[in-house]
Amino acid sequence: MASPRALRTLRGANALETRRVEKGDDPTGIRRCYQRVAPGINGWLDRDEQRWRSLWEWWHAGHYVYACQGPDGEVEAYLAYRHEPTPPGATRDYRVRVEQIVAATPEGLRAVWWTLASSASQVDAVTFAASPEDALLLIMPEQRIAVRGQVRWLLRIIDAPAAVAARGYPPSLEIEVSFSVEDPILADNGGAWTLRVAEGEGRLARGGGGGPRLGIGALSSLYTGWAGTATLSRAGLLEGGSPTQLRALDAAFAGPTPWMMDEF
Repeated sequence: MASPRALRTLRGANALETRRVEKGDDPTGIRRCYQRVAPGINGWLDRDEQRWRSLWEWWHAGHYVYACQGPDGEVEAYLAYRHEPTPPGATRDYRVRVEQIVAATPEGLRAVWWTLASSASQVDAVTFAASPEDALLLIMPEQRIAVRGQVRWLLRIIDAPAAVAARGYPPSLEIEVSFSVEDPILADNGGAWTLRVAEGEGRLARGGGGGPRLGIGALSSLYTGWAGTATLSRAGLLEGGSPTQLRALDAAFAGPTPWMMDEF
């Protein structure tokens, strides 16, 4: 939750102008903006056509949608927000709830947040969902953002080889490490595995031994980048393994803290 008055400091010298996006407008630019940003964030969806249609209908049924374009005409950022009632006794009748805010450039980021800052005379608070590393936290000159709450989402690996193959990896990373998994529900995930990563691709093959041991829940957390091997070890969810093996697993599944903007 942020103060709209504090957001007024974000406009900057090279400000872009935002414009209202109507339901009949072409959504292609907004989709491309999302597709530029999403691959770099663990947990964001690869939205298909049906998902985009559903969002477009929802945004234009009680929401306000704004976007800004760069000099080349590409959408650099967009936001969708709505007004929600404030609790009894509040000084304002409503506050702003941001459903989505996506920015591909620093100029776009400042432009869409400035759009919300313009509501400072009507509202006292802007609430939004974000990761612990959200860019807004880095550009605000003062600590004017408060955590209102959090909702943990669940990810469970149901097909370990397929999950590993579908994930992205640093192109320059080359590792091979063995580990063992325990899965009391899906036996095909259990047993000894060898992970090989090269040229941006990962493969999980049967066999290997002598490496760290962990359950399917711990592997799921490691896979998403939510928890590293040190955290899992301290929690008693990962046992054994040499320092080299643990560093290899951390390198394979490293990334920003996963979080999800979509609700479904």
